[in-house]
Amino acid sequence: MKRIHLIPFLSISFLILYRGCIWLGLLFLLISSPLWQEAYWRWSVHKNGWPVDGPHIVYDTAANQTNYESGVIIRGKSVDFPFTIRKSEIENEVRYTVNDSVGRHLWIKTAAQLKQGPDSLWQVIRSAEQLSERQQKAKIDSTLRANPEVYIIKKRNGYYVKEPSFMSYFPFRMAGGYGPMPKSVLIKNWQNNNANDWEFRFIDSPTVKVRQQPLQLSHDYYLTFEYRTWRQFKTIPISAILLNRLQFLLAWMALLIGFYQLKRLFEDLSENRYFGPQQSRRINRVGWVLICYFTGNILLINAQNLYVRSYFAKQNFHVHDGFIPVFPDNWSLLLSGLTLLVLAHVFDYGRQLKEENELTI
Repeated sequence: MKRIHLIPFLSISFLILYRGCIWLGLLFLLISSPLWQEAYWRWSVHKNGWPVDGPHIVYDTAANQTNYESGVIIRGKSVDFPFTIRKSEIENEVRYTVNDSVGRHLWIKTAAQLKQGPDSLWQVIRSAEQLSERQQKAKIDSTLRANPEVYIIKKRNGYYVKEPSFMSYFPFRMAGGYGPMPKSVLIKNWQNNNANDWEFRFIDSPTVKVRQQPLQLSHDYYLTFEYRTWRQFKTIPISAILLNRLQFLLAWMALLIGFYQLKRLFEDLSENRYFGPQQSRRINRVGWVLICYFTGNILLINAQNLYVRSYFAKQNFHVHDGFIPVFPDNWSLLLSGLTLLVLAHVFDYGRQLKEENELTI
């Protein structure tokens, strides 16, 4: 009785998996799309009432924000000035705090108190404050040039950058061995073999970085492309985008075809059609889907491996001369595919025996 009830259950299960795979795949494509991220970011801009055109500098003096900064350092300690001057605002009153080289408070005074004191001290404060403002403006200009989509939020005591919160990325794997090294001898300490989280950033917008996985025995390298907006996505090389999307499409199509064939197979079995000609063909198709996916996945990950090597070469980096192929970890897919091919042959043989038995009778 359990076996009889199991077949309809599996038929319904693969029907759910087949339909769910369709919608989940489409949902993944939508969420990972930069157009979706761009639309959400534009909605956030409209919701907050930020300017769409013109300078993206928003003045927000609310002190109860989570990103509110209690103060800004207008002069840091140096060799000739072993103190730190911090400007803050408490209860609508501007105060200046001076700390020594180890961070201890020396004194806290308001602007009115400093003006009543020695002019030399107030001049030091004012010159440091003007220099800090010029540095902030230069940093803001540089940030807006590199990322036109971001917004600079101005608080009472400083600025912070507001950018799209959603970030998508895709990594490409290069087999381990002698890792990438800059050809320029001016770059020192390129690799830190003792680091557990080593990475180097090539580009900031969109972020392109290489990372090593030292905890793995293979010491593989991963070239990662990160993007937040449609403008950043368009700057990624089209070859990298195609290699990434092809890998997803390959897995998605393999799941769709496999679940569909299994759904139809168990539908036939639930109607007591055990040794029909369609059953062996469907099992055979599922086996070939697993084998083709395994083979296609090997080709794609090795194409990504070659792409990472060529990317480093374009960045004037040197990688090891010998190409090391990458093999997937899921060898069980190949074994499952071969097993299903044998099972399909057994089904076909059983059908032939049944037909011969019927002719004999």
